Amino acid sequence: MTSLQSPAIDSYSASSHAIGRAVYGKGARIREPVDAMLHEDLDAPPENRHTIRRICQRLLDEHDVHASYSTVRSYVLH
Repeated sequence: MTSLQSPAIDSYSASSHAIGRAVYGKGARIREPVDAMLHEDLDAPPENRHTIRRICQRLLDEHDVHASYSTVRSYVLH
């Protein structure tokens, strides 16, 4: 397994996500919308869950927040 094939990226869960933790900078702007998307994913089948790329696109489309892939990935995985 390479560093790009992390099981945490392929399959994350809200239980492993630190919802409600202190976040500063751009992370503070993405916290609520991303947490809402992750909560939506709890009831969705695995093939319909958000990818990091899809979360980035929804942040831009729905919230007018330009968040990089690495910023969103870091937030989701921690």
